[in-house]
Amino acid sequence: MRKAAHAPELLKLQKLQKPIQLDLDLVEEKLREVLGAGEGVAGEVSDHILSGSGKRLRPILVLLVSRLFPRKQDHAITAAVALELVHTATLVHDDAIDDSALRRGRVTVNARWGENISLIFGDYLYSRSFMLMGEAGLHDAMRVVASATHLMTQGEMLQWERRGDLDISEEDYLRIVRHKTASLFSAACQVGLSTCEDGDGLARDVVSYGEHLGVAYQMVDDLLDFVGAERFLGKPVGGDLREGRVTLPLIRALQGADEKERAEFLGLIRSGGLDNGGWPEIVNFVSRNGGIEYCHQKVRQHGEAAKLALARVESGDALQALLAIADYVIGKRE
Repeated sequence: MRKAAHAPELLKLQKLQKPIQLDLDLVEEKLREVLGAGEGVAGEVSDHILSGSGKRLRPILVLLVSRLFPRKQDHAITAAVALELVHTATLVHDDAIDDSALRRGRVTVNARWGENISLIFGDYLYSRSFMLMGEAGLHDAMRVVASATHLMTQGEMLQWERRGDLDISEEDYLRIVRHKTASLFSAACQVGLSTCEDGDGLARDVVSYGEHLGVAYQMVDDLLDFVGAERFLGKPVGGDLREGRVTLPLIRALQGADEKERAEFLGLIRSGGLDNGGWPEIVNFVSRNGGIEYCHQKVRQHGEAAKLALARVESGDALQALLAIADYVIGKRE
């Protein structure tokens, strides 16, 4: 959900984008058209957002899935823009909720304009997304995105409810991930398919692909918070734990630790060790008790499941790119 791509990662993504580069150029053009219409503070915040664009992974999924069958290109472009607006809205809201100062190495809307503007601007992005889909007559896409945003808010509330809970179960962690992250990945795939003239028979397949891909993507994000390089992440390592999010590597390590180690770890956390030079010790605890390797295994499982979900799709450039995206997610290390 939140890390910046460094140069090798961007190069990998650029290769994956080749089949849809012209479409992506149109998406960027339309994004600037939509966000450039804002006035006053809305215009200032829009300029800030556009100047720090991310990987556009969700629009890429929309566009690639739309190419599995004959499609309406203008609908696919509009749908891709709508998904990116929703994704951006979630990031702006997340930064306000977490009081984050940096995202992708840049000052957040929250840090520059404050919590109130962040929340209002996030709502502004949501409304622009649904206006776009409504004006284009993309009613199926609207239904899918509405359902995804509902799940995302449920995931956000569950995450807030379990904030700081070191006894959170893996099952609850997965519920949060599926609702908060994977729902928009699967929605992107569904929306892409909805712009095709004939693709209903593959709806379940692309939804499964998107969900498994989204789970793997979030697990990698959570893993990199322990083992990633800060200069590449665009924010300090350990941010999840500092903000009260207990993720899979730590959940697994706490399950694997013996009673003495667990007690020592809890003592370190309660004594403020996280902010007093104790981070290397925390990472060592997670690694020593199998949290890192277990998370790697789960990432690979979900990545392979994503690829397997597309087994019935006819071979072609779009399919190969979708499979390569799953491999890209599995292989992320920084």
